[in-house]
Amino acid sequence: MTDQTALDPLAAELGERLIRPGDARWDAARAPWALAVEQRPEAVAVPAGVEELRAVVRAARDGGLTVAVQPSGHGANGSLAGSILVRTDAFDDVLVDLDSRTARIGAGVRWNRLLRELAGSALIAPAGSSGVVSVAGLLLGGGHSWFSRSLGPAARSLRAVEMLTADGELLRIDDQHDPDLMRALRGAGGAFGAVTRLEVGLDFERMLYGGRLVFAPDQAAAVIASALDAGRAAPESVQIHTGFMRFPDAPVVPEELRGRRVVQVDVVSRADAATTEAVLAPVRAAGTVVQERLRSFGIEALEEVADEPTDPSPAGGWSGLLADADTALVERVLDVFDRPEAAALVGFDVRVLGGAMARDEGPAAVAGAVAEPFVLHTIAFGPPDAQQAAIGTLREAVGESWTGHSLPSFLSPGDGYGAAYGAGTVEGLREVKARVDPHDVFVGNRAFE
Repeated sequence: MTDQTALDPLAAELGERLIRPGDARWDAARAPWALAVEQRPEAVAVPAGVEELRAVVRAARDGGLTVAVQPSGHGANGSLAGSILVRTDAFDDVLVDLDSRTARIGAGVRWNRLLRELAGSALIAPAGSSGVVSVAGLLLGGGHSWFSRSLGPAARSLRAVEMLTADGELLRIDDQHDPDLMRALRGAGGAFGAVTRLEVGLDFERMLYGGRLVFAPDQAAAVIASALDAGRAAPESVQIHTGFMRFPDAPVVPEELRGRRVVQVDVVSRADAATTEAVLAPVRAAGTVVQERLRSFGIEALEEVADEPTDPSPAGGWSGLLADADTALVERVLDVFDRPEAAALVGFDVRVLGGAMARDEGPAAVAGAVAEPFVLHTIAFGPPDAQQAAIGTLREAVGESWTGHSLPSFLSPGDGYGAAYGAGTVEGLREVKARVDPHDVFVGNRAFE
């Protein structure tokens, strides 16, 4: 840790909004979403507005520290030693403009808040499967959304960004004012400055259809393979995720799920019920549906589809883009869950890509076209060594189907942007970083390597 007396002037200015070691709030304030990542910053700042954020940046710059902005704690990737960790909770404004189909959003706003604001508007935003992720985090990190097959990576919806630079200047950045930086912010943001607000493009859609189908576990391979085939053949308006979960027999798990294995198929569709059900017909035929909750719903209910956890956890994981995912691959992955060395694995899901994800269109974005048709994500609990051993076993089972890359917002701890983008793209990001933040005042979740 640095000499904490160097932060005394900042503490005098921020008061209780600067949290330092020894404070009763310290452990909760510094913790990321993935609790397995141990963050040890020099202090945690929760500025009340731009002026206090400017004071934080000035204190870091003058004290030889760095600044790491982490709205909701997702994507944590290192210790943050030598950094002031900034939480943007106070930047919580949302303004939806129905005429221009845009939303102006503070950097602390989470997706569930924005989706509630859109209720009844007949407009949708490119939200992912979790409602507690920050809008800024998902969009600046590339973002895979429920609408990626029809709209492309979520980052493409960014129209403008308000950002505080290392020298304290508050800039509005868009495609007319610094297009190179705007392109970098669409998929590799976080390390160029402190984003305070975003302007996001919205799309028209009055109602959605979808939800979850749960199948008996003995038909897992057939159901998952069928869901992936159906997803690839579906119109771009239909997004399918499918996977397998085994729940531990533990008090933290709802009683009805303890010790159970389940196969899930989640769908969100911009098409009508009849069109969507036609897509799902071969999936239903592949197994026995034991539970279903498909319905028409408004955008405000989107997070209910995946029903992801809303509290931080010590889970780890790994994700990879797949060149193919046939029945044989699905069977190999499922077989891993019966091996003792993979006991830490809890489940996996595979998301169907393609459509607009595979096309390089729309505004310039570092989160460009993705050729692979699928992305696999796996979840593990337990000691770090056990997690890594289990993940290694699963990666061996995936074999050459993994292309060696992942989506930028799915990168694992330790991965740099090179695990998502090509070498030429990463070099371009370094050049933008050197111009915008030449003294490396800001650190992002990912390294430009």
